[in-house]
Amino acid sequence: TELSATYPKIHYLFNNAGSTPIFNLTEQGLEDGFGGMHLAHMALTLGLLPSLRAAGTRENPSRVIMTSSEASITVALGFLGDDAFPPSFLEGNGEGDLRGEVTRGNGNGMASHGAYGRAKLCNNLFAFELNRRLRQLDWPVVVNTLHTGSVATKTAAAALSDLFRGIPGLPFLVSNVYVPLLWRTTQAGSSTLLYTALSNDASLLKGGQYVDALCRPLLDEKHPINSKIVQEKVKALRRADEQWALRLWDVSLRLLSESPANGVVANAP
Repeated sequence: TELSATYPKIHYLFNNAGSTPIFNLTEQGLEDGFGGMHLAHMALTLGLLPSLRAAGTRENPSRVIMTSSEASITVALGFLGDDAFPPSFLEGNGEGDLRGEVTRGNGNGMASHGAYGRAKLCNNLFAFELNRRLRQLDWPVVVNTLHTGSVATKTAAAALSDLFRGIPGLPFLVSNVYVPLLWRTTQAGSSTLLYTALSNDASLLKGGQYVDALCRPLLDEKHPINSKIVQEKVKALRRADEQWALRLWDVSLRLLSESPANGVVANAP
């Protein structure tokens, strides 16, 4: 690609783009949260993998950081009712409802939470599966995923206040008082990304971690967190990884091979 040719060595790749899924489908006919927040990130990462590999060393590997969300765990825990992927996702050439048959957004934060959470869960599963494959090949690239916590950006404040637009004055209070007072600043949110990218913590150098807003690698078995809530989150992530990660990898590669970005498939480990 043009980007990898311009930058033959890349040490850090942050896949940070995200948005509230809307009702539209992508040009490939996929639900736009899945297409825009998972498949596009996968295509970019695979396209830049040669540059990441060229920059990394065993002692100081290149790093891919996926910005996920707590919504991914909400979906993994089944709090929205159905599984993130229906049984048909695991059958034959099935792909479940990735074309918006069931899970689909409408531009509203709450109504789109299922589609958003599934896309962010895909970020986690992609990170776990790619990291496993890179370790098997002993390539000097690690992949981790994270949740920054609730960050007081203008976009987030607008989405939250929109939930209360029918109540006079409440949207203003939410966006101008509640969010700035109780949510993290953009600087604090960025600290989680920088920690994941720059820390020499052994678990992060190994990769395959989910880092929470407190900069804790939750999947680090050597340092378990004695919180029942966190333990349930860890169980949900591990269960989702075991159940869907490999299948998601295979389905996503097939979809990429059928897309204009099919050239990146050759880089897949």
